[in-house]
Amino acid sequence: EIKFCKSAGINGVVIGVLKHNNTIDTSAIEKMKLEASGMEITFHKAFDEIENQPEALHELIHLNFTRILTSGGKATAIEGAEQLSNLNTIAKNKITIMPGGGIRSNNLSELIEITNCNAFHSAASVANGEEIFKNEIIKMKSTLEIV
Repeated sequence: EIKFCKSAGINGVVIGVLKHNNTIDTSAIEKMKLEASGMEITFHKAFDEIENQPEALHELIHLNFTRILTSGGKATAIEGAEQLSNLNTIAKNKITIMPGGGIRSNNLSELIEITNCNAFHSAASVANGEEIFKNEIIKMKSTLEIV
């Protein structure tokens, strides 16, 4: 899949592999990184299953990841906001902490204020059938432009 993305001109991939004890499987990651050479790499929400997230954050910095997609170990980013803030402080601009999980226009401002993060992931969906609505995207974009 990484080879396909690279051949299609995609500039980044989202990857992540954990061992049975919920620690980063660096051996598997190194193999994926070789395939993704020259691409941005994001560690996906498997990060939320890791018990010692600060230690894992340092490990992902060492592995040259671009960003981590996480909800701070909670079901939603707003629930994990304090942990996201802690991770963002530890990251010190060496890696981007990208909150994801339940982010919508009605909680984005609060999340920005608590976490001080500058990149976010959202499905921009709403409860009625989980359809993506243009207005939700416009509202979130507007919130980001104000901040």
